Amino acid sequence: MAEHHRVTASVLPTFMGGLRFAVDSFSLLFALFTALVWFASTLYALDYLAHEKHHDRYHVTNLVVLASMLGVVMAGDLVTLYLFFESLGLVAFLFVIHAETDEAKRASVKYFWTTVLGGFALFGGILLTFALGGEGALQPLPQEGPVALKWTAAALLLLGFGVKAGMQPVHVWLPDAHPVAPSPASALLSGVMIKAGAYGIFRTVTALFRPQIAEHLEEHAWAFSSQLGIVVLWIGIFTMFTGVCMALLQSNAKRMLAYHSVSQMGFILAGIGAAGYLGAHGAMGIAGGLFHVLNHALFKACLFLGVGAVYFRTKSLDMYHLGGLAKRMPLTFAFMAVAAAGITGVPLFNGFVSKCMIHHALVEAYELHEVASLAFAEKVYIVTCGGTACSFIKLIGLTFLGKPKVEYGPEVREAPPRMLVAMGILGAAIVTLGVRPQLVIRGVFEPGLHLWGLHFDVLEEYLAEYFLRWGDISSVVVAFAIGATVFTVGMKTGLFHAHLPCWLSIDWWYLQGVRALGRGATLVWKAYESWLHAVAAALRDVRDGYGRARARIERWYRRATVVLSTGVTETLGQRAIARAELALEVERHEEVREAVERAVRVLGSAGIAEESDWRDAIDAVRESASYIAQRLFAVRLAAIQDAVRQGHARELLDRLEGLIADTAPCRDRVAMAALAAAADRRAGRDVVRRLAAAANAAASEERFDLKVRAAVRARPAAVDRLASRAEVAPTEVARGAREVFEASSAWSRSATVSWSRWALDMVRLAVDAMTRERAGRVFDTSSSEESVLVTRRAITRYARDMSFNVAVIVAVLLAFVAAVLQGR
Repeated sequence: MAEHHRVTASVLPTFMGGLRFAVDSFSLLFALFTALVWFASTLYALDYLAHEKHHDRYHVTNLVVLASMLGVVMAGDLVTLYLFFESLGLVAFLFVIHAETDEAKRASVKYFWTTVLGGFALFGGILLTFALGGEGALQPLPQEGPVALKWTAAALLLLGFGVKAGMQPVHVWLPDAHPVAPSPASALLSGVMIKAGAYGIFRTVTALFRPQIAEHLEEHAWAFSSQLGIVVLWIGIFTMFTGVCMALLQSNAKRMLAYHSVSQMGFILAGIGAAGYLGAHGAMGIAGGLFHVLNHALFKACLFLGVGAVYFRTKSLDMYHLGGLAKRMPLTFAFMAVAAAGITGVPLFNGFVSKCMIHHALVEAYELHEVASLAFAEKVYIVTCGGTACSFIKLIGLTFLGKPKVEYGPEVREAPPRMLVAMGILGAAIVTLGVRPQLVIRGVFEPGLHLWGLHFDVLEEYLAEYFLRWGDISSVVVAFAIGATVFTVGMKTGLFHAHLPCWLSIDWWYLQGVRALGRGATLVWKAYESWLHAVAAALRDVRDGYGRARARIERWYRRATVVLSTGVTETLGQRAIARAELALEVERHEEVREAVERAVRVLGSAGIAEESDWRDAIDAVRESASYIAQRLFAVRLAAIQDAVRQGHARELLDRLEGLIADTAPCRDRVAMAALAAAADRRAGRDVVRRLAAAANAAASEERFDLKVRAAVRARPAAVDRLASRAEVAPTEVARGAREVFEASSAWSRSATVSWSRWALDMVRLAVDAMTRERAGRVFDTSSSEESVLVTRRAITRYARDMSFNVAVIVAVLLAFVAAVLQGR
């Protein structure tokens, strides 16, 4: 659809809603000079890269760069612009690393990370435009919305586009990239690629954050656009001045041109910023800024191609080691002189027109509100123009004029024809636009400004009253006077060889920031590791404490069960089992500790350095050893419990220490088995059967039950004497009781016999219990199992009779008490 000098189209409808393209007068301008510079650079590269092995890769990259740049300037919405903008930045990485030297690799790394970070900032800014109510189109955003959100979106967009444009302070990739890139690539990087950033800033200031187009706009409608414009203007002033200062201190010609790319980008930003500040009266700023975009693409590409021709013949870029090349390379010198005249603003060359228009925009911005700082900005602008003149007096003078600093061989001659044709095309465009600026002003700017509803009459006024008039020419004279003075002083005093303190370098501050960030990240990581170790230690303590508490509770439970079931608080057998449990538990922990210590020694000799691998291996050994030791613990405790049930509690208490000491050799078997199973356990394989087999083998080899039987088989002599006495005690007691019965009177004999039998049975049971507890086994006595049953039945009968008698007595007492109370 064609309407108001704008053509739109939509392609790939299934991809992210479709890539939309739109071309207006300004997009067309960028596309045309991009194609022109690309053609000249490609023609130049045919000879420059003819003998390089990676020339095919360069030409493929060259085509992708052209396509990406055209996609950027013809994008119809922010999403399409972002995709092509990022592809341009990433593909241009191959230009920087083309030489594959160490210096090229370092420069490419810096370029890559700045590009990636700038891409993130740009993406964030685009998302915020949607949050502000935008629909992704390159059209003014709604006036409503939080001001803070607008400033955040504008800052992110400026940062993202500014990285590619070489704007201060995110220009750091540019001075390192140009010296290592091939000269035709440098012409594209400076003449084309950084213009993608300028295009993005231009659309941000003059399209996204300007008010909607209308015939009559209130002054406050331009408030945010004006504030954003003044910020961009001062960024431009700072960029142009610092860039030219750094350029004056360079000896490498390509590095000097790289810093001038930064400085000239400051001119462009100053023009765009002035346009935003002036609002509806910003036509001069827009025209000046965009005209300088075009001019800079032409003369900077020509300068890089000229310096490349010098390097192609001399293999040197050091201006102080050259000289006198005008005689050997006269055409190259002529084209370089034309480009230098363009960039310094000599009348009848293209830079003169754009620089004068930007200067007029600055003056108009000052006169609009008479802000003193803008008057200062205008003075800095003139001084920067003087610094630019000084730089190119230095470049042309030291490289082409004067006496040669070295003896040139026959190989130092004029550049090949195709390289000269490429420079000639750009030189002709520089002169044409310097003599006939109306081709662009009337053919491109006036239609575009009319579409935006801006007052473009000021451009006609400039062409009629100021173009090639003394007012503008006098500014150029002042600038050249400043430049000549600085050049003379610098050459005589060695000012151009001064070494600035490292803290004045943006790179130094970035490096400090990265180091601080690295130290902060290290501290955070160490704190996290310390916290992780503390948590792990706490969890291990909880686990061990839980195990000990559980074992203690289980012991208490068993004791309480025995007490409740027997009615006895503690017996000899319970004490023997409790002491055995404690001793066996200690031995179990010793077996695990021995296995862990052996694992530490084995891992240390194996040379494992990773802490995570070390910790995993130790945990695997600990868990395996714990499993085996627990199985052995259960087997040993079962043997002791069997012995106690057989009445050998006393012997066990006497010989318990010796029994536990005999289990120490088993520690080595536990450790070896745990080490052998740990590797499989770390690999995720099931080792339960293997560990169970190892535990059974250790138990079979140890035969703890046989050791327990052997320990309780031999009894002390005191125990034997006590047992023999216990055997005759019931007989003696029974004989004495019968004598008592015979001496009793006849009338009480039957009752006495009954009670004596009951007492005799009680004595027998008591003697039997005492014998069991003190001798450690049950002796064969006269109280057989049958007599015990008879005695128990008698006790039950006696208890029933006594209960009946007690009940009768209680009933009689109650009746008596009731009768007494009734009588009263």
